Amino acid sequence: MKQLLFVISLLSLCYSCSTHENYEKKLSIQNYSDSAIYVYIDSVDYLQVNRRIHLFDTNIKEKKDEYDAPLPKISSPDYRVNAYNISSMNSPIIGGSESYPLINSKDSTLHVFFISESIMKNYTWKEICEKQMYLKKESYALRLLNIKEWWITYYKD
Repeated sequence: MKQLLFVISLLSLCYSCSTHENYEKKLSIQNYSDSAIYVYIDSVDYLQVNRRIHLFDTNIKEKKDEYDAPLPKISSPDYRVNAYNISSMNSPIIGGSESYPLINSKDSTLHVFFISESIMKNYTWKEICEKQMYLKKESYALRLLNIKEWWITYYKD
């Protein structure tokens, strides 16, 4: 009987331990400017046409929030950060586990581009990439992001 209780206890302990197989590291961006910005994250140090970001997200399917209320058809993407606000975002470039986050690039560097809302509204993505139209670009090594606890602050120069 004691062995059965021990086995049940051990199994319940193992079951309750969390795993991080589906873990996604999020990058927090704080915007200290007077206008909204769009944040583009990549493993290369230039804007790429094939990794497009959009002015708005469109909800084609009828999606619902955690309270079963319908979500709006058009919404702001998580890479849009309002003035004096904070947004958390993930990216396919950021991987690994909670204990050991990784940057999926040749040199483990994350390149962050800050793009103004007016540029996003007035130009096509192709034009933005061809002319490399961004307000600011910053590069972060994995070690620096860990020190900063994956928190980046944008200040208008």
